[in-house]
Amino acid sequence: MPSTAPDDDVSAHAPVGFLAFRRPARLSTTLEVRWIRRGPVPQAMIQWLGPFDDWIEQREDRYLVDPSGPDLGLKIKDGLIFDVKAFRGSAGKLTVPAAGRGRVELWEKWSFVLHGDAVPPADAEGWLALQKTRRRRSFEVGEHGVSERPVQQADLPGCSVELTEVAIGQEVWWTFGFEANGDRETLELNLHATAARLLRSPSDESGLLDLRHSISYAGWLHRRWSVASHGARVV
Repeated sequence: MPSTAPDDDVSAHAPVGFLAFRRPARLSTTLEVRWIRRGPVPQAMIQWLGPFDDWIEQREDRYLVDPSGPDLGLKIKDGLIFDVKAFRGSAGKLTVPAAGRGRVELWEKWSFVLHGDAVPPADAEGWLALQKTRRRRSFEVGEHGVSERPVQQADLPGCSVELTEVAIGQEVWWTFGFEANGDRETLELNLHATAARLLRSPSDESGLLDLRHSISYAGWLHRRWSVASHGARVV
């Protein structure tokens, strides 16, 4: 898929279905690894990947799932931001000895600020609401190694980690992921250095971070939506 940005000539208030948004706040490029599994977040994962000293965030995100695709994610974040996220290719695998393996993916994201009355209604066709409880940590990578910083600085070059419990109706899932940002030349270093720092201590829970469950939100929702329509069970 070619890299394209929204048209600069678009009006400042452009309607898209239920949505009305302003010009994109920014374009960001990230290198990401994510795992998604069924059930609540295991307490042992919180202990292994913590401490999570910043606040635990609770919010609702709405995803466009019909139509859906594994290479494109459209999300309304906490009723405030509309994110358009496009897959730009695989970047190999993340392997941390005695900790886990995951698929590394390159993504581009455009973020739009929504008007307060632009969020689709709860029963809007094609949208799926996810209730999230998010624990996060953020790291910067410098010449002296990897150091932790406040989560409020997560948009700066470096790498953030997220351990989140997701509720979809009565279903409960959990997800863990790395998201490296900054210059393209440093994305790989930021990701791998942070993973090595965070996962340096082996854990009995490390077997949960396997390739089978390594998948993006867009890929997971597409697969879940597709198989659910045929009565299958997503694992």
